[in-house]
Amino acid sequence: MTVSTLADWLARIEQLHPENIELGLDRIGCVRRQLGLPKPATTVISIAGTNGKGSVIRALQVLLEHAAPGAAAPRAGVYTSPHLLRFNERICIGGQSVCDATLVQAFERVERARRAAGESAGAELKLTYFEFTTLAALCIFTDAALDYVLLEVGLGGRLDAVNLVDADLALITNIALDHEHWLGSTREAIGAEKAGILRPGADCVIGDPDPPRSLFDAVQTDAAQAYWAAGEHTPVAGHKHSLLATDSGFEWFGVDSSGNAIRYAGLPEPQLAAENWSTAMQAAALLDALPDRAVCAELMASVSITGRFSSHRYRGKPVQLDVAHNPAAVARLAQMLQDQPGRPIYMIFAALADKRVDAMLQQLIPLVDHWIFPQLRNCPRALDADKMLQNFHAQGGNAKAGEAGGSVQDALQKLSAGRPDGACLCVSGSFFTVAEALELIEREQTFE
Repeated sequence: MTVSTLADWLARIEQLHPENIELGLDRIGCVRRQLGLPKPATTVISIAGTNGKGSVIRALQVLLEHAAPGAAAPRAGVYTSPHLLRFNERICIGGQSVCDATLVQAFERVERARRAAGESAGAELKLTYFEFTTLAALCIFTDAALDYVLLEVGLGGRLDAVNLVDADLALITNIALDHEHWLGSTREAIGAEKAGILRPGADCVIGDPDPPRSLFDAVQTDAAQAYWAAGEHTPVAGHKHSLLATDSGFEWFGVDSSGNAIRYAGLPEPQLAAENWSTAMQAAALLDALPDRAVCAELMASVSITGRFSSHRYRGKPVQLDVAHNPAAVARLAQMLQDQPGRPIYMIFAALADKRVDAMLQQLIPLVDHWIFPQLRNCPRALDADKMLQNFHAQGGNAKAGEAGGSVQDALQKLSAGRPDGACLCVSGSFFTVAEALELIEREQTFE
């Protein structure tokens, strides 16, 4: 097989390992040593957590890349997953996705190292898709001479490919139930897995105001200093951070790298979740890279991410896209929908079969007036649309309010024409659902 284009490489990488997921650092560690990869940037930040990682990374990226007066703007590399439309979205430098040619060169380099490491070991080293692409990202970042690299953990933390790199600062957004088959069925077990990104002597920022005991224990053992989201169950002693709504706007408090208190008042309501902005601002403060209040206010009011209750238009009508794909993320979506008073809410919802769909539906059924459950295309993990409708009925959904079948495109077209003006239309349930909708929205914009 001739492997020359990015599409060729992605197809090949998908076939290298019989499993989509095989946690562990031994195989990828062998290939990294063969590559001889050094630290990928002056400062490395690893980000784990059940939800909010992408929002924290986006907020922290714009904070770190803001240029101080009279100084050159720092350069940051960002590695995230999954992508929505194009693989290139996963690896960005300076806020821009890397090009196909750069990715192909990195894949070729990783493949040579994989083969050489296998020859040395006397057996082929099979890397998963995520392991292979993580090494490619590290190659690209190493060659780019960056000030910062932000690495999003793919699954868990302790045995995730990203944890191959020792981080200077670890961020843990929150702990909730998801991927129980791999990480455990309790917040305590999941917290212990995510705490695996901590390193002795390195600080950490915790974004969960109600962290499990396992995270407390890990921090005491494995982190130099922890900076906790303020909450009823966070340690009485220790540094705290929070972004709270007040009568005069939002107010953030945290501490700098010397332990001095910082307080920014009169901030606008952020586009991204307040708790994620707080985590990002605390991380920037520890890196002595937090801009002044005015800059933070401007960024908070303007920075958003596609798929985090982001606003779009399809056939002239507004559509909200949200990648909520587990009960904790859906709780956040439910809060956003509650801020649509007096508006009928229409939902296009499709989720993966291994998710806790019942708990997701329970939170949304009281808020949504009409549902369409489409069948996702090219997604073997998707829950069958008819089974989704059955689940909807089992959770108390009105039989007249839900229908199943067709594609995301069919649902979007139907509700674009058949819902009243002023109604809220939301597409949610998984990254795959949002990706299908976004592809249609961008395609329409291309032909306008």
